[in-house]
Amino acid sequence: MILCYVAAKGKRAMKALQWLRGKNTDISQELQEIENVHNESEKSATGSTFELFNKSNVRPLLISLGLMFFQQMSGINAVVFYTVMIFKVRNFVLNFSKCIEFHKKILILPRHVTCYLRNSVHNFIL
Repeated sequence: MILCYVAAKGKRAMKALQWLRGKNTDISQELQEIENVHNESEKSATGSTFELFNKSNVRPLLISLGLMFFQQMSGINAVVFYTVMIFKVRNFVLNFSKCIEFHKKILILPRHVTCYLRNSVHNFIL
């Protein structure tokens, strides 16, 4: 995606791609592909912000915003930010990496439940 943006810049894209792939690599074909993708995306870019508020998009948009809101209000971001400090206060004798590993294992359980529920009702339409 970044290279598509840079593709509009011409020589700058060539220099960036050459640096990324190495000095002895032929980048002409890859650069041409990037430019083609960029040109096609320029032609088909007809969307606007107002498409979010179409009748078919309002319900998924509200569900997404609701999930983000409840994630913020539940305080999970604060818990993640202060994980190590929380473990220190509760006198867990683990080092930093063990704390993070323990926290990740705790967070995996809800993800597994979510995946199970999603697979159970895989034909559910938002």
